[in-house]
Amino acid sequence: MLKIMQISTRHNVGGISKLIIELLGDPDFEQLYVTGACEGNEKEFSFNLTTPNPQGVKIFKIPSMKRSINLANDFVAFLSLVKIMRSEKPDVVHTHMSKAGLLGRLAAIVVSRKSKLIRSYHGHVLDGYFNKHLERLFIFIEKSLGKITDVFIFDSISVQYEINTYGVASKSQQQTILPGLIRKEINSQKIFDSKQRMIILVVARVEQVKRIDLVLAIAKDLKSRHTDLDFEINVVGDGQLKEELELVAKNSELPVKFLGWRDAVDEQYIHSHILLSTSDSEGTPISFMEAASFGLPIVTTSVGGVSDLVEHNVTGLVIEGSITEFSDAINRLWMNPQVLHNLSTEAKRKSKAEFSAIRFRKKHSDLYKNLFKV
Repeated sequence: MLKIMQISTRHNVGGISKLIIELLGDPDFEQLYVTGACEGNEKEFSFNLTTPNPQGVKIFKIPSMKRSINLANDFVAFLSLVKIMRSEKPDVVHTHMSKAGLLGRLAAIVVSRKSKLIRSYHGHVLDGYFNKHLERLFIFIEKSLGKITDVFIFDSISVQYEINTYGVASKSQQQTILPGLIRKEINSQKIFDSKQRMIILVVARVEQVKRIDLVLAIAKDLKSRHTDLDFEINVVGDGQLKEELELVAKNSELPVKFLGWRDAVDEQYIHSHILLSTSDSEGTPISFMEAASFGLPIVTTSVGGVSDLVEHNVTGLVIEGSITEFSDAINRLWMNPQVLHNLSTEAKRKSKAEFSAIRFRKKHSDLYKNLFKV
């Protein structure tokens, strides 16, 4: 039985942790999971497996491995990874997130040339998050590590295009595997009634790149220009800007609630009518898949892997313009219940066809096994 080691920088609330939990449940492999520590406003995600693996899963936590750069902590984390790999001798080292991708692959090379190395890119990790100097450094590192990496996995075609544009390439092969977390079909039927209150849901970290400030601007525009629209916006997530933006919403008397982190967002998906995203940068957001499975149409910006998840005027609306375009689109949808119903139906159809957890796990399982075929 192959021994697979999954490594993530930290096991925080978010899509990547959910995907790793899904992979750890695969009973065809002996599973190891090495992860670091959350910090700041991050919250640790539950380690409960959605599908228990009868082989069991060994979990190793490295407190010194964190998202922020600290040379002393990073060196200690590297030594910890080397120690764990020497003891466990994994056949496959599969890394997720930037810090884990760097330290995990370097440790694997120090310990053994026999382990197969896989690097998963969850989103646009080289664009929009760092200043230009750090961006060039990280591109150089990714290029160098690509020469020792057997497989790159991308969560969308747009992410694969970006990485290839920078000249980053794997030693052997590349695959695009759309994330999948949906295990069952949600039977609830959305009721859209323009005479009732519209519940708008936002699921995102409350940080600059996610542009929650634009959510407040949209709320203000809806309130001032579409006075007949009764609406409420619920923001699920936390981050550095939460307290500041929460105060702005309160002082401006906007109908925006900040709900903080949630391990599960099912209750919010059930009681909401659309999912709104105003982000400047996205990979392939898991929240879009989850929302679609509950029949939520998605109103979003055209960034990252969004085009792989949202079909414009079919499962949602892709807005490339201004705040007023967002608010006009939202108002127009709520005043046309049949259009919302059609979008909702198609969102559920797409979710069932393309966002399956079984498909996601099988693609990884086949990949792991094929690496060792003679």
